[in-house]
Amino acid sequence: MKSRRKKLRSVNRLVIGVIGVRHGVGCTHVACSIANYLRSVEKRTVLLIEMDEVSQLLPIMMDEPVSYAGHVVYSYQGVWYALSAGSREAEELIRQREPGAIVIDFGVYRNENALVLDQCKKKIVLGSLMPWCRDAYDSFMEEINKNKKDMTQMEYYSFMLQKQQQDEFVRRYPVLMRELPVLSNPFAMEKRDFACLQRIIYQ
Repeated sequence: MKSRRKKLRSVNRLVIGVIGVRHGVGCTHVACSIANYLRSVEKRTVLLIEMDEVSQLLPIMMDEPVSYAGHVVYSYQGVWYALSAGSREAEELIRQREPGAIVIDFGVYRNENALVLDQCKKKIVLGSLMPWCRDAYDSFMEEINKNKKDMTQMEYYSFMLQKQQQDEFVRRYPVLMRELPVLSNPFAMEKRDFACLQRIIYQ
């Protein structure tokens, strides 16, 4: 395990992980928005790794899959996609991909993806602090703490964030909660999305 971790960390590139505290909070939407921004605006080479067991993105892939370093990937609007990747495949892609950017759509975080998460220079957590969703955020934070992950190395976002909810979250956990902006279609982005995505990626 140590040798694999050392090899993975030797790769120097932008690696961004997007994690949901539960299903349906927009991980795929945000991950695709980041990937397409980095490709279309910053002109980077971008690979998006989707780690859900059932792909949400396969129906939109128009071109035939191709082989990259022994892995099946798709190309769509200039971004490479590795769909329904397992943790070992994701680790191999992180090692083998040429310099550029990798965006990882974790969906709901699972412990078997811990090593992949460790390779992300930016870890973005999505959820909501609305009363009907708050339990999922608390469960996620407890799981992260139990697994001895440094929660201060992650960035937390909530939809429709209210000041009272933000203050309460900060009192309970030593981290900042940010409001997630509304992003348009990631495959037909508008200029107003660019500043929001820049903040998410680089702040």
